[in-house]
Amino acid sequence: MRDFKIFKDPLRLVTFSFLINIILGALLLSLPGMTTRNVPFTDLLFTSTSAVCVTGLTTLDISQVFTVWGKIVVCILIQLGGLGIITLWLFLLSTFGSLIGNAYTLASSTVGERSVNRIGRILMSVAYGTFIIESFGAVLLYFGLPEHTTFWNDAGWALFHSVSAFCNAGFSLQSDNLMGYGDNFVINFTIMLLIIIGGFGYGVMAELTSLKKRFSLHTLLVFFTTLFLVMGGFFVLGVLEWDGSIFGNAGIGGRLLRLLFLSVTPRTAGFNTLDISMLRDSSLFFIILLMLIGASPGGTGGGFKTTPLAIVFLRLISILSGRRYVRIQRWDIEDETIFKAVWIIFVYLLIAAVASLLLLISESDLPRELNPHGALGIIFEAVSALGTVGLSTGITSYVSFIGKCILIFAMFIGRIGPLTFAFAIGGRAQTSSVKFVEGKVGLG
Repeated sequence: MRDFKIFKDPLRLVTFSFLINIILGALLLSLPGMTTRNVPFTDLLFTSTSAVCVTGLTTLDISQVFTVWGKIVVCILIQLGGLGIITLWLFLLSTFGSLIGNAYTLASSTVGERSVNRIGRILMSVAYGTFIIESFGAVLLYFGLPEHTTFWNDAGWALFHSVSAFCNAGFSLQSDNLMGYGDNFVINFTIMLLIIIGGFGYGVMAELTSLKKRFSLHTLLVFFTTLFLVMGGFFVLGVLEWDGSIFGNAGIGGRLLRLLFLSVTPRTAGFNTLDISMLRDSSLFFIILLMLIGASPGGTGGGFKTTPLAIVFLRLISILSGRRYVRIQRWDIEDETIFKAVWIIFVYLLIAAVASLLLLISESDLPRELNPHGALGIIFEAVSALGTVGLSTGITSYVSFIGKCILIFAMFIGRIGPLTFAFAIGGRAQTSSVKFVEGKVGLG
């Protein structure tokens, strides 16, 4: 087994782990007893990709099309994708005493530890911590339900939505997502809390809940950037939508709760308590920006992440202040880290532009009544897929076969990361000992 290249390259192991589980998920969903009617395999593959890549976009009504067994499979696929399939693999392998090939390298970089024994213990803690948080969230959601039917039905609903929220998937067992619970304080805040915790990542949450008096630079950047984006999004969306008809008969408290939820969910979660198709174009554009940023490194969400944004912003401030370095309290950020942050953002925005362009071409004939926001609605869909968000203006079910393929590819790239995919396919960059004369280029 050690002779297979896939096991010697951690990036390829990540890529093919997700790919294999997407295909297996689609095959499982195609088995008898999983759906209430015949469903094209393309839609099952789309659903499996969306679940494994914790996106939430779907061409099917999950609540109506899938049986109980189908919903269980979707939930398992979400859990695998949220934990990171490779993390689950390494957890199982380390439990049995060995790591395949160079997968140790991936585990070491993922959890920031070099000891094989400690890697196993940390990965075990990640898995246990995930299940504890999701179980606690499920309990809160269960007791937050305004009306109860049977225990197993309500418990299943609560667990499914807890897993979906923590993994930032956005799948719901309601046809209108969570719009029916827009005024429910317990359900809204439980879902938002799970989204934020999942987006933080286990390492950050472990540090925040520890008794440390000083936090790492990474944790500080993640926490304050997330806080700024949530509160900033709440304020901006409030200014843009407060006098709109999207809130219906909701009072001030209901409007504020919906606005806060709308600010949190573009951070790659995909749940909605408002009809996204009724938002103004200005709000859709702003949400596109939030979806591009996404969650944080090590979390369950997508996007180009909060820390690259924070680093580039701080570098811009230092340039405007005339400083040649970025200093935060007792830390200096290296130029190599700044360069990587810029590169990650650039590549991500480039792929988002290409995906949007391709979808604009493939869906140019989409009728206006199905896509009231025109080109902006299509770009919104493409960015939602790449950011593994799952929000939609309602066009997902109407896109063409080519459009579905574009969205599937975008979700896959968005989950594993553009750079991971590029290195997995093309290999690592080769270094050279030859150095030429340094060229001077004007930059404006």
